Amino acid sequence: MTVDRRVLIDSWGAILGAGEKSSARDGMHRASNETRRVFDVWSAAKQGDRLPRLSAVHPGPIGVLAESTMVLDVLSDPRDYRYRIVGPRQVEARVEDPTGKTVRGIYSGDVLRFCLESYDRAVASAWGLIDFSVEASANPHFLELETLFLPLSANGGTVTEILVYGHFVER
Repeated sequence: MTVDRRVLIDSWGAILGAGEKSSARDGMHRASNETRRVFDVWSAAKQGDRLPRLSAVHPGPIGVLAESTMVLDVLSDPRDYRYRIVGPRQVEARVEDPTGKTVRGIYSGDVLRFCLESYDRAVASAWGLIDFSVEASANPHFLELETLFLPLSANGGTVTEILVYGHFVER
């Protein structure tokens, strides 16, 4: 799926150039080595149709890349997502720590719809989502080139968390 190209500004001042989102499995050929490494760890922990548990991929199995990850709990009624674990590089890029907050509590308008679309698609997909939208983070030293959203499950079936890996480059 291709999202129309537009620029969004989030509540923390990050500038998001909305772009292409696709199934993680289908988009890995375009991804950075680091993003592929996170995906490969997740894929190896996935047993057939059963989604991996958080402990099978984070933090130890992905090593230092855990610094650029977030783990969000999937909430229902209404569908929302709570930031449970936010790696130090994510906090540095955002300039604020969203731990404990929800997506609906932080964002509004087009940015909220854009974020919810990514999380909702990750929940609905057996293979997660990769987003090639480029984000100029609130911290001017970071540029996020791609974001990987991977579904996790406490019971192997129902998505209970989403692992998000942001591939940052320093400017």
